[in-house]
Amino acid sequence: MTVTVKPDKGYELDTIKVLDQKGGKVKLTEKNGKYTFTMPDSKVTVTAEFAEIKAASTFADVPADAYYAKAVEWAVKKGITNGKANGLFGSGDPCTRAQIVTFLYRAYQGK
Repeated sequence: MTVTVKPDKGYELDTIKVLDQKGGKVKLTEKNGKYTFTMPDSKVTVTAEFAEIKAASTFADVPADAYYAKAVEWAVKKGITNGKANGLFGSGDPCTRAQIVTFLYRAYQGK
């Protein structure tokens, strides 16, 4: 089965899930805004959540057109990171092992 996602103008897909009749997750594969999955032997429920696209970056050192800008916004929105105290993200700074472990722990907690 294929599901095509086309958000309204000013919005982007935040999450999409397919659940089988018993509430189990069905594996999705994404390619160019189309999501495919193998139909199980039961009914499925497809849910999608959309988020408003922000016009400007949250951090002065993360340009809105940077390849990683959406990832930074996602991580902040999910509570994985808050950036630095001075309004900067520190995109050019090295990441310590302790920071990486903290990010992974927070991401795991929010699953």
